[in-house]
Amino acid sequence: MTELRNKDEFLNALKNSGIQVMMFTAFWCPDCMYIKPFLPEIEEQFSDLQFYSLNRDQCMDIAISKEPIPLVVTLLLS
Repeated sequence: MTELRNKDEFLNALKNSGIQVMMFTAFWCPDCMYIKPFLPEIEEQFSDLQFYSLNRDQCMDIAISKEPIPLVVTLLLS
């Protein structure tokens, strides 16, 4: 899983071919911390998926620009 830290990294990830799974998280979110360890395992099983993680609180401009992300944990496929 690749952690995206800013809008440029996010936009570059969207340009990649294949299916992207964007996981919007927050440091304070217990559900996010619960699900995060399972995603690399899923990523191994589905090599055609690319997993990315974004901290919603640190990347608020991303969280409101493409799709509204009102809740965490939110997973988007693109």
